[in-house]
Amino acid sequence: MTDSIDFSTSQPSPNDSEVRAELDAKVSKTETEKKDLRNASKEERTIAVQTERVILHPQLKKAVNRVLWMIKQQPRSRAPGLIVTGPTNSGKTTLGNAILKAYSQLAPSSFIGSVRPCAVMIELSGLATSRAVYGRILEQINAPVNNNARVADRELVVTMTLRNINCRLLILDETQDVLKTSERDQQRVLDAIKYLMNSLKMPVLALGVEQAGKAFDSDQHLRARFSEIKLPPWRDDDDLVDLLASLEPNLLLQGNVNLRTREMITKLLELSDGKLGYIIDIVKNAAIEAIISGKETITPEMLRLPWDVPSHEMLDGPTIH
Repeated sequence: MTDSIDFSTSQPSPNDSEVRAELDAKVSKTETEKKDLRNASKEERTIAVQTERVILHPQLKKAVNRVLWMIKQQPRSRAPGLIVTGPTNSGKTTLGNAILKAYSQLAPSSFIGSVRPCAVMIELSGLATSRAVYGRILEQINAPVNNNARVADRELVVTMTLRNINCRLLILDETQDVLKTSERDQQRVLDAIKYLMNSLKMPVLALGVEQAGKAFDSDQHLRARFSEIKLPPWRDDDDLVDLLASLEPNLLLQGNVNLRTREMITKLLELSDGKLGYIIDIVKNAAIEAIISGKETITPEMLRLPWDVPSHEMLDGPTIH
């Protein structure tokens, strides 16, 4: 079974134990809401179709459950980590952003003394020192950054601030970029990550392409803390059929839509190379064209490469009738 999550709000529902609600308070619309939207104007439906969603396919559900387990479990002296790897456009960064929205913080002062956990996400691209890692974290949580501060001072400010906002997860995007630096610089970055995991007993979610799994190999103690979940390309199997079935109601077309025919599946895989992000973009573009043109259904001929988009005029509100 594959589910989708509406990604249009940043306000979580902290008392809801459902995995989907943990990621986003506005879970994918109920059948009644979807039916109402299918009867909405073309402009409203076009906007709704473009809403970014997390597609919770089996492997991603496994990753989500692991992340939520790390956040909710009692702090451990050896904080655990998870690496989620996969090809470009497989949903890794979208997963990180969704978790960040579910566990968002507005400013350091907003959650001081709060028992509600939050997450912080940084990109590792271009970082070569512990000082740079700490600086990027401070920027992400809207804390003042003193460019003249020593490494030890930044380290102190970061640990105090993350503790005050009850940060229970550090998300690292583009993790493979650590491997682009020298061995010395790699160790500096990894030392900062390990220090935060140790001092705050804070779990880490690392995201990246296939090579990201090797990013922690130079520090055997750090590497031992991380498990890995791989997001492989989509293939012609039952999981893909479930995925396409879950997408159909969210296209908000008034006619019958069946993305699961042999011709549709073959063409989608050919155009997308099995990449989740491309599959979604291809289907969304076709749905927008179907809504604006009045066809209200999708045929194989309407499926095009993800960058071969319909005319931009279709997104101009005043021209939609």
